[in-house]
Amino acid sequence: MKKHVLSFFAAIFLVVGFSVSAAQAQSGYSQQDLDAILAPIALYPDELLGQVLIAATYPDDVADARRYLDRYPSLQDSSALLANQVSAMPWDDSVKSLAQFPSVLAMLDDQPEWEDALGYAFLYQQDDVMQTIQRLRLRAERAGYLRTNSQQIVDIQRNIVVIMPARDNFYYVPYYDPYVVYGKWWWPNRPPYYWEPPVRYRPPGYALVNGFFFGVSVGVINSIFHPVRPDWHHHHIIIIGGTKPGSHWQWKPRPPRPGRPGRPNRPNRPPTTKPIIKPQPPRPLPGKPGIQPPKPLPGKPGIQPPRPGRPEIQPPRPGRPEVQPPRPLPGNPGTRPERPTPPVTKPAPVPPTTKPAPVMPPVTRPMPTRPVVTPPVVKPAPPTAPVTRPAPVQRPTPAVRPAQPDRKPETRPTPNRQDRDKPDNKDDNKDRRAPG
Repeated sequence: MKKHVLSFFAAIFLVVGFSVSAAQAQSGYSQQDLDAILAPIALYPDELLGQVLIAATYPDDVADARRYLDRYPSLQDSSALLANQVSAMPWDDSVKSLAQFPSVLAMLDDQPEWEDALGYAFLYQQDDVMQTIQRLRLRAERAGYLRTNSQQIVDIQRNIVVIMPARDNFYYVPYYDPYVVYGKWWWPNRPPYYWEPPVRYRPPGYALVNGFFFGVSVGVINSIFHPVRPDWHHHHIIIIGGTKPGSHWQWKPRPPRPGRPGRPNRPNRPPTTKPIIKPQPPRPLPGKPGIQPPKPLPGKPGIQPPRPGRPEIQPPRPGRPEVQPPRPLPGNPGTRPERPTPPVTKPAPVPPTTKPAPVMPPVTRPMPTRPVVTPPVVKPAPPTAPVTRPAPVQRPTPAVRPAQPDRKPETRPTPNRQDRDKPDNKDDNKDRRAPG
C-alpha cells in the first residue's frame, strides 16, 4: 500500500514539474531581451564566459563573495592566502573561480535584476542563449572590434566564434561599451545593459578608447579555478576539471542560508511590467559631443505640451478690451503707416558725489634700532726675544799627508844549501859580548 502511495505522489511531482517547465519555456525572453541581456558579456573568453553564466544562477553566493572580497581587499595580493580562504567557503565552484576577478562579481551584484535575468535565461533558454552569443560575436567581428591581438585569440569556423586567451591560464577581462562594439544598436526600444566600473574596480590605465579596453592579465589559481568550456554545437557547458571531467553542467539547488532574508537561492524572472534593464541615453563617441535632441510629442514633433491646469490661449482679463486690429488705409488695405517715434533721450548719468577722504597726518614710525655690535678687543701679543742660533762650529780640516814614494820590495838572497849547514858565527859573537 505504501509503495502505491509513494509512486502516486512521485507521478504527481513529475507532472507538476513538466507543466512548470513548459510554462516557463512559454514565458521566456524574446530575442530583443536576450540581445540586451547578453551584450555585456558576449565578448568574454569562452572559459570566463562559462563561469559567469553559471555564477549568475547562484545570486546568493555572488553577493556573499562580493561582500567578503570587499571586506578583505588584501587577499588579492597573495595567491596562496586567497586560495586558502576561498576554498573553505560554501560557494559554488563558479563563484570561487571568479574570486580572482572582483570586477566581474561587482558587475553581477550591482544590478540584481540583470543578474536574475541572465541566470533565468541560461537555466530555461540555454539554446537561445548560446545562439544569441554567437550572433553578437559575429556582429562585433564585422564591426572591427573582435580581433586577435596580444590578449586573446579569435578563431572563426563555420560561423562559430571561439575566443581563447593568448597565453594559457592568463585572462584579460574586456571592458567595452555595447552601444559601440556591435555597431548601431538594432533594438531602439530595448537598449543593452552597460556597466561602468567604479573607481576601485577599474584596472590601471582604464580608458575606453573607441569603446574598448582590456584589463590587466590575471593568472588563475588552479586550486580554486575550475575550468569549463561552452559547447557551441550542442549548446551546453562542459566541465573540464573536477571529479567528473567531460560531463555536462547541471544546475543543483543549494539550501537557503540561515538568517538570509531577501533574495532566493535561485534566479527569478523579474515581472514583465517592470523593465529588466534600465534604458540609458546613448553615450557620445570619442571626439563627438553628446547633444541630445528635444523629445518630440507623439504626433506633434517639436511642440511642448501645455502646463497642467493652464490652457494654451489665455482669455482677456475682465475690464480690458481685446486688442483691435489696425484699420486699413485707403488704397492700401491691411497696412498702416508707421509713425516716427522721437528718440528717447535719457538724462546723462550724474556721477556720484565722492566725499574727500579725511587727511590723516602721516604716521611716522621710529626706525628700528639695531644693537651696535662692538668688535672684540684684541690684546697685543707680548714681545718675544729673537731666537739666536749658535754659529756652526768649524771643524779643522784634516792635514793632507804627503804621498810616500813607492818602495820597492826588498829582495833577499836565497840561501844556498851550503850556507844552511854553516854555523852562525854572528850569534856566537853576540853571546860572547853580552857579559862584558
